[in-house]
Amino acid sequence: MTVRHNILVIGGSSRLGAQLRATLPSDTRFVVRSASGSTADILVERYDAIEGAPLDTVETVINCIGTSSGDSATLHDVNAGLVSSIARKAKNAGVRRFIHVSSFAVYGDARLIDARTPTRPISDYGRSRLAGDLALAELATPDFTVDIVRLPMLYGQPLDGKLGRLVELWRRIGWLPVPRSAPARSMMSYSLAADLIARLSVRISTGGIVLAADPEPFRYATAENALARQGRRARSVRLPQLAFAPLKMLLPDLYRSLFTDSLLERSANAAIDMRLESRLYRDIAAPDPEDARHV
Repeated sequence: MTVRHNILVIGGSSRLGAQLRATLPSDTRFVVRSASGSTADILVERYDAIEGAPLDTVETVINCIGTSSGDSATLHDVNAGLVSSIARKAKNAGVRRFIHVSSFAVYGDARLIDARTPTRPISDYGRSRLAGDLALAELATPDFTVDIVRLPMLYGQPLDGKLGRLVELWRRIGWLPVPRSAPARSMMSYSLAADLIARLSVRISTGGIVLAADPEPFRYATAENALARQGRRARSVRLPQLAFAPLKMLLPDLYRSLFTDSLLERSANAAIDMRLESRLYRDIAAPDPEDARHV
């Protein structure tokens, strides 16, 4: 007997939503704001316009809606107001489970993260994410399970975002100044995040916080070796933390994202619990698309 996975993804056109299309069962529906031509898509002008159908036809809703850009009011409106509004409508429509994608930003500058780490956001983005998480937790009941999946900095493949820009610079100039303290940071690819969420969606859950990251954290020495195996001259130059003071002052978010510790404890990592394999250094060592165009 085939088990039907009745899943609805809100935000199907997001980076994570695109990966979920390739990972979730074929009967999954996706709510989007721009037409893609897929028969699995439900087109809406605004996400807050979702009412009744399709919510009343599914067991599980996966929410990929979220933004990291905009002023404080915009961040709060999307990451807290919109998310909690959709969850409330889902609950009223009889949805049994709500899986929400959140962020490690709720932990602020915590250097080690596990189930006991207090939430102390230091940015408007982190505060808006935490407000959304708390609002969802208040909606949870035995008949409406809420899983809040907190993830670190995400990157795509080919490498993009902050990690992509860092590796591209490293490849181009052949060397990179890095802190002598050898920071370690948890990161995760969109593809690995999608695999984790897909597995989570078919697991029995009582709700709560789910922490996940690539099983291998980003370390400059390991990244240097991965690039060297690719045949790249990628040397790291160790400098004292004081040398990064100008970057910390001018671009504090970039500084925190790439040059300070933020590590998920292995025992708290759901990706390890689910036996998902690391993809970080495989992705870092992947050939540069620019090179392929010149072959």
